[in-house]
Amino acid sequence: MSKNRLKSKERKKEILQVTLSIIYNEGFYNLTIRNIARKTDISEAAIYRHFKNKKEIINKLADWVFSKSRLWQVKSNNNYYQSLKDIMFKLLNHLKFNPEFTSILFHEEIFREYPKVREKFNKHRLHNEKHIVSIIKEGQKNGVFDQEVNPHTFALLYMGSIRVTVLKWQNSSQQVLVEKTINNITHELFKILKPT
Repeated sequence: MSKNRLKSKERKKEILQVTLSIIYNEGFYNLTIRNIARKTDISEAAIYRHFKNKKEIINKLADWVFSKSRLWQVKSNNNYYQSLKDIMFKLLNHLKFNPEFTSILFHEEIFREYPKVREKFNKHRLHNEKHIVSIIKEGQKNGVFDQEVNPHTFALLYMGSIRVTVLKWQNSSQQVLVEKTINNITHELFKILKPT
């Protein structure tokens, strides 16, 4: 790989990171090529050498954010309760240290403005949901989880609890205790799964 190509790749990553920072800190409607150029300390023309337009930047940013926020990247093991805990820990810990990712993961304005990003989000959500459903079904098959639990409904509760937790963090000035939060959430969610 040539030095120029590597430099170009690094520049693209910098542009994406700055774009994410602008959306998170200043709001989606303050995102302009001029603002990106000012914050990256390069010309607007230089940005257009890396990306065709703002739409392409947003689409590439969505790809990057969604690739870093996949629940199915955590391998499940035979301890299904622990697998569910590990997945939640990985994602909430990731969002605690990268809160700017929420500006893409949970941003309705971007979804409205950029239908491709909505499609990517829906695909991302569906993959996450399928992963949780597969763990629940496997746990039921092995007699660990209650047979009456609807795996799809549980997956929605599980994923919804992650989203609401992150939104609560965003509106709170308190220190975020990931492990304690996860223990509290999973303690309640796991009551649903326990066989009666």
